[in-house]
Amino acid sequence: MSRGVGTREISALPYRNSSAIRNECKLADNLELPKQVTISSRRLRRFKWLIAGASVVVALVLCELLLRYSLFGSSLELGSQDPEFYARDVDEVWVYRYLFSANKRWVVGAGQTDAGGETQIEFYKRWPTSLVPDAELGYVRKPNVKVPCHETSNLATRATHDYAAGGRKIAFFGDSFVESAACSSDTLTAKIEKMTGIDTLNYGIGGYGLDQIFLYFQRVAPTLAGSHSLFLVGLIEDDLGRILLKVRTSPKPYFTIVDGKLVLHTDHIHADSLNDYYQKPPERFYLYYFLRGRLGYPVYRSMLNDTKDARQQATYALSQLLIRQFAQMRQQGGFDLAFVIFPTPGAPFDETIISMLHQQNIPVVDLQGCLRKTELPDRQLYAELHPTSLGNNFLAQCLVQNLGAQGLLQ
Repeated sequence: MSRGVGTREISALPYRNSSAIRNECKLADNLELPKQVTISSRRLRRFKWLIAGASVVVALVLCELLLRYSLFGSSLELGSQDPEFYARDVDEVWVYRYLFSANKRWVVGAGQTDAGGETQIEFYKRWPTSLVPDAELGYVRKPNVKVPCHETSNLATRATHDYAAGGRKIAFFGDSFVESAACSSDTLTAKIEKMTGIDTLNYGIGGYGLDQIFLYFQRVAPTLAGSHSLFLVGLIEDDLGRILLKVRTSPKPYFTIVDGKLVLHTDHIHADSLNDYYQKPPERFYLYYFLRGRLGYPVYRSMLNDTKDARQQATYALSQLLIRQFAQMRQQGGFDLAFVIFPTPGAPFDETIISMLHQQNIPVVDLQGCLRKTELPDRQLYAELHPTSLGNNFLAQCLVQNLGAQGLLQ
């Protein structure tokens, strides 16, 4: 009885054939499909973004590697090799100039000539010929050089003849404006010597700043003491900023101020391996700096703007102490001393420094207006930013007249 009842109950259920079941499964599958499609689409988009990101990273790495090769591995001079794009301080710009330059004609001890034709001035084509590394100053001029155009005297000055030890002399210290962008027979001091009849010693060395000029003066002045000599120190505006540098044409001495006194630093200068100082600065993402520079915002220019006031104050503080040192040496040595201010196109000399000289009762010969009086165009008076032979003729005349008017020439 119970079996029959069970049979009737089962038979009462709706009949579902295999076709209906398959249709229901397909319907269920179709209901799940949008969810699966959404998940797959998301995964695909993520994959595409990963591929795009990886491609960007690979492209950036390749560009960075190519840029580094153009900077440090290529012998060609390329537009990417602009030191101001990458330098983050005033020393790094000179390190990069060395690293990027294929022509080392200006490097002391390199022994290279101007193969690339960078200069038309004969003296500058082999400028370091008469120079030798120095553990204190970076480099100095050596005596008794006989190479044409680069001759030096027995006193290690630029000249085509030697000088007697005694007798009154004019000893002229300074940078390249005193050194002169000319052969030894046609320098500014050679013209002064001819005009005055007084032995005029050219202790000018290109690239020197006020700090190096003082140290060289401090070294040489005692050797001429008692000769009733006149000591001149020639300056241009750029000489002041150089006192903040640790390296320029070579690693150079620099001063810091501790308890109001000058402290000299020379430990980084190694005369036997002078140019080893030019090591690549700490790593950086060069592509960023390159793009920033190409867009007109080089990091070096921004750094100069941001630190302008601090650098100016440091320059004044160091200059004032150096000028005091000059004044003390003059007083102790009992010799005549005057500063000569040279004209430089577009860079008038800082009046604050001239005031510091006057405060120490040091005579100043300001030649900044000398060449303007000639009414000649700059192209006749200057070559590669330095006075030409004609320009030095006028400067020598103005200087001799001014020294005479101040009673410094007898």
